[in-house]
Amino acid sequence: MKSNNKRVMMILALFMAVIVGLAACSGGDEATPATSDSDTGTTTEGTTSESSGESEGSEQVFVTGTSEPTSLSPVHGSYTQDQLIMNNIFDGLMQKLIDETIVPGIAESYELNGNTYTFKIRDNAKWSNGDPVTAHDFEFGWKTALDPRNAGEYSWIFELIALEGYAELGEVELPEEATAEELEALIRPALDNLGFKAVDDSTFEVQVTDIVPQFLELMAFPTFYPINEEFYNSVGGDDGYASELDKLLYNGPFVISDWSHDDKIVLSPNEEYWDRDAVKLDKVVLELTGVSTREQRFDNKEFDLVMNVGPDFIDLYKDRPEATQYAKTQTSWFLMNLVNKDTIEGKFLNNKDFREAMSLGIDRNVVTAVTGGVKVPASGILPTGLVGSSPDADFRTEFSGNADLLRYDPERAKELVAKAVAEIGADVPEISVGTYSGDTANEMQIIQEQLRQVGIPITLEIQDSKVRREQQKTFEYHIIYTGWFADYNEPTTYLDLFTTTGFYSVRNGYSNTKYDALKEKSKAVDGKERFDIYGEMERIVLSDYAFIPTVFDGYYTLQQEYVKDLGIHASGPPYSFKWTYIDGK
Repeated sequence: MKSNNKRVMMILALFMAVIVGLAACSGGDEATPATSDSDTGTTTEGTTSESSGESEGSEQVFVTGTSEPTSLSPVHGSYTQDQLIMNNIFDGLMQKLIDETIVPGIAESYELNGNTYTFKIRDNAKWSNGDPVTAHDFEFGWKTALDPRNAGEYSWIFELIALEGYAELGEVELPEEATAEELEALIRPALDNLGFKAVDDSTFEVQVTDIVPQFLELMAFPTFYPINEEFYNSVGGDDGYASELDKLLYNGPFVISDWSHDDKIVLSPNEEYWDRDAVKLDKVVLELTGVSTREQRFDNKEFDLVMNVGPDFIDLYKDRPEATQYAKTQTSWFLMNLVNKDTIEGKFLNNKDFREAMSLGIDRNVVTAVTGGVKVPASGILPTGLVGSSPDADFRTEFSGNADLLRYDPERAKELVAKAVAEIGADVPEISVGTYSGDTANEMQIIQEQLRQVGIPITLEIQDSKVRREQQKTFEYHIIYTGWFADYNEPTTYLDLFTTTGFYSVRNGYSNTKYDALKEKSKAVDGKERFDIYGEMERIVLSDYAFIPTVFDGYYTLQQEYVKDLGIHASGPPYSFKWTYIDGK
């Protein structure tokens, strides 16, 4: 792992090419429905979310457990709370059904010839203003997401579909002092040379360098949604689009009829939607505030869906018919800042012995005990539930041997702390860890005490999403507690995060040339050989301790028995309300 000023500048350049602000996830997303943070914003007037104020007999669902979205633009939406809403107000070329099957969405059909996918757009696909959805909307949307001037959080995901021309776009050098006209002259040819185009209004063509298993599933992912160019430009382009109620245009099953920032979002049916007859609900009310009484209000039927039952209530509710336990394909971990090497904190964080000591000092079994059995100790960086080398195999089971790198060994941790102190010639400083409020804070307090006992003092800083984004943009943090929720069911949804140019590496300065080489090698092989490489890649990133996994996340939901056909997804955006209806209320 090499580092110098040139390396730091490269990291900064890569970082700005993929984000404007910061998460995890993204994608996915670093914030789960129960722990995601809220941003502040302008309030718009609207109705309250109390069920007593609604007309009798209407089909409505009242939901709690999410938070204010950071962005609803396909270019920037990367948190779980963003993608939850985007999945219900937009449609991609493909869509994910309740049973996880991937079927045509805005595209009525597709075919694959060689390395070229051809999608036919539905004749009746419309935007909420009545304009037709065309192949040009997909071309514009994809180019907007990939344009480095927009710093799209998920622009890197186009590499995962093996898009023709993606590598060449990444090679375009953007001078700091270039004018807008000069930047356009540099960027536009590379964007126009990418392997997708609108052949005509109803035909969208995508050329790839390789046929990857996740391609069609990703065609249902928010970053690949279309954008209406005329509307986008009319509301101020990237700065304005999707920032407020009057700056959104929809092509999915719902529109946002009310958005009171940090309070609630109300979804109503999109009357122009191509599959309008499938939408049965008259309204979905998403409460965005942290509700400490959510379970009691569920009992009072003020809420129809609680996305995440608090750990203190799990024993009380878990055996009830309304409760369901879900094991998410999500891992939480510590993101270690390896960029700031000159500070005393940076010297310790760049010491591998010290990072390993931090991992060895965490008793993950004790940490998960406070979660009511919902979360389990991490036994790798890839969670349970991702496909293995055969369709019925699980990656985590196949490569269970990697779990030895996450063992609990406090005595060895103390030895490594002492070794790091001797090498650096200073006592361990107080190291700050950015984390969330709510349920996650309880886990972090346990870890804080465990690390104190092995000689690693940490201070917990409760942060909202905006603060975290700004800190990661400027590398002004020591450690951030974050994580990832799988965007699709294949190990690369995690493994691609840790290449030198990966989503998380550009946020903390991690680089391992052997890891990068194995990633390239994996593209040339298939089956068991490819998955053996994946297992080796995971072992490398675990043994570098730049990302220290703690738990595999899970959750209980409470869903009223009269709520039917709610889509709850194991990867990608978490919920679909398109087919949901009320029966027997």
